Amino acid sequence: MAGADAIRVNEIESSGGDPGDWVELVNTSDTDVDLGGWILKDDKDDHALTIPAGTTIAAGGYTVIYTDLPGDGFGLGNGDAARLFLPDGVTLVDSHSYPAHAQRTTWGRCPDGAGEFVETYSSTPGAANDCSPIRINEVDSKGAEPVDWIELTNAGPDAVDISGYILRDDNDDHAVVVPNGTTLQPGAFVAIDVDVTGGFGLGGADAARLFAPDGTTLLNQMSWSEHAETSWARCPDGLGEFEVAASVTKGAPNDCIGLVAATPWPGDAGVTAVSAPDAFGEDMSGLAYEATAEGRGTLWAVNNGTGTLFQLEWNAEAGQWISPKQGEWAAGKVLRYPGGSGAVDAEGVSLVAGTSAGGVYVASERDNTASDVSRPSVLRFDVSASGTELVATDEWNLATLLPALPANGGLEGVTWVPDSVLVARGFVDSSTGKAYDPATYGAHGDGLFFVGVEGTARIYAVALRDAGVASIVATIDPKLSVVADVT
Repeated sequence: MAGADAIRVNEIESSGGDPGDWVELVNTSDTDVDLGGWILKDDKDDHALTIPAGTTIAAGGYTVIYTDLPGDGFGLGNGDAARLFLPDGVTLVDSHSYPAHAQRTTWGRCPDGAGEFVETYSSTPGAANDCSPIRINEVDSKGAEPVDWIELTNAGPDAVDISGYILRDDNDDHAVVVPNGTTLQPGAFVAIDVDVTGGFGLGGADAARLFAPDGTTLLNQMSWSEHAETSWARCPDGLGEFEVAASVTKGAPNDCIGLVAATPWPGDAGVTAVSAPDAFGEDMSGLAYEATAEGRGTLWAVNNGTGTLFQLEWNAEAGQWISPKQGEWAAGKVLRYPGGSGAVDAEGVSLVAGTSAGGVYVASERDNTASDVSRPSVLRFDVSASGTELVATDEWNLATLLPALPANGGLEGVTWVPDSVLVARGFVDSSTGKAYDPATYGAHGDGLFFVGVEGTARIYAVALRDAGVASIVATIDPKLSVVADVT
């Protein structure tokens, strides 16, 4: 078919996309190509999405195919593939398999269309991939230091010689060349004064752009509509979005508003595996610890692939957490929705007040027997019930309270926080803008559940009330590309 040799899988979003998972295609030729009827699959042949008739990709252009859609759509897993076929469904045009979700952004070809797949530095659906580790990191446009400057950082793993790189504002005639001999080590910063002889000043509404030494290859850019009181800064450094900084930090890590200073890990630096290799498959997703009067306690664990809850005990002889060798918990217990139906995509697990006596709470993205439909729920299970399956006693489906989510973009983690702690810390109720008052949310127990949502990269404080009723008390933006758990 005409053009088939020119179309390449170019970028893949498998986690936290907006509005869902997607695959970007690029046309490496100088001729438009009709993609109507072509078929996109993941690593399963029965997951197939037909590209609508009339879909054309321009010469040298890009098009994005959203896969996580109702009907014939499918989500891209944590270790999956994107495969493009001609309309016959047999002739493979291009494909890429990846080992896991990209940790920060997306998997993309660098350079576009021809390079190897690497983790990009930002998600760019429908545009050239962001392949440069050298990032504009902070901008002072008010000349307080005492001149305008643009700070760069190296977000990659290797040192980069940036001699000859070119900085511009929003005017192509304004340029400052990075001096020869300028090398950026990984995680290092350098601030380039631009408001100098032969340079340019940065305006109240302007841009900062970084070009390769050829002067035409745009590597990174940002723009603003007004001066910042301090500076415009990425939060976190190198990879985050730009916001007004708490203070100016020329040539140093950014001072981000709301940044929580990290404290050293109090434990030993060594890492010890506390479960046998492959004992629980590939999809163990959430853990919750319960102290007991004797021994090392109980570790509750959920597997989202099999929808199974495990009750693990410490085996001193093996030095590992293991399932009981006999009895109903030996292979874990399969989780079901109220009424005994479905297969719970169990992502997170939590306890109330540190005990399973009141039930074990599980966060779920969807019912795996209807995997193309979002079902972002918190479920309660009575773990004292007999049998090899557990049927949820309660379900709080948050779909009507949250933005529209892709099927594979729901709840990733859950944890319970007592009201006493929230009140003592001055927790704010987003609905009122005032201090949280537990009495506002009747019949919700003695605390709130905090759930992490993959599709929005937000954490929601939720009051779970009687009869499956839930109320969102607060929405928290942790400034992360994806929220994978809450502890």
